[in-house]
Amino acid sequence: MLSESLYRWILLVVVVVGLTISIYFRRKADRAGGSVNCRGDAGWIRLLLMVSGVTGFAGLLLFLINPAWMGWSQIGLPDWVRLPGGALGLIAVAFFFWVFRCLGDNVTPTAQTRINHTLVTGGPYRWVRHPMYSSGLLLFAGYVLLTDSWFILLTCGVALGVLIVRTSREEANLTQRFGDEYREYARETGRFVPRFSRRRLTGLPAERVTE
Repeated sequence: MLSESLYRWILLVVVVVGLTISIYFRRKADRAGGSVNCRGDAGWIRLLLMVSGVTGFAGLLLFLINPAWMGWSQIGLPDWVRLPGGALGLIAVAFFFWVFRCLGDNVTPTAQTRINHTLVTGGPYRWVRHPMYSSGLLLFAGYVLLTDSWFILLTCGVALGVLIVRTSREEANLTQRFGDEYREYARETGRFVPRFSRRRLTGLPAERVTE
């Protein structure tokens, strides 16, 4: 049986790298495009994201300090199931970097668009409309496997579920902003997994700007 310290150190790398990527690109976007009002989301969405985010991060922090402190929520997964969680986490943060880099100054913490928002259709957005959430699923899966915790599974599941529900509002805002351009893009791409089409395979312009 592998030591819990191994899982703890792998988790630490995944969490630190993921937070660094997120904070860097979000702050860069705020400086370039101005802050976005978080009240652009419905109150229940903000509440559930805050509660699941705070409690989930607290659980990860407790595990990082001392895995025994989260022993009460242990699922009992074997090592051959838990160890791939590290690979999932590292793949997820690499994917996050790609997504954030392609989004550039369009990154927002809510479903709202920025004043100078552009429609990005390059990189992972060439195939998927919400690759941020696709990579989030991989990251959350990595967290659950590394911590072997049903509590982390619950909090991550709630957060991911709320974000998935919020995509309807995000797409409504993008449709209002870009009109038929976004409708055409949405018809040819999958929401979370690729939907291949002839035009997707031949390629669209990496980025479009609508006045």
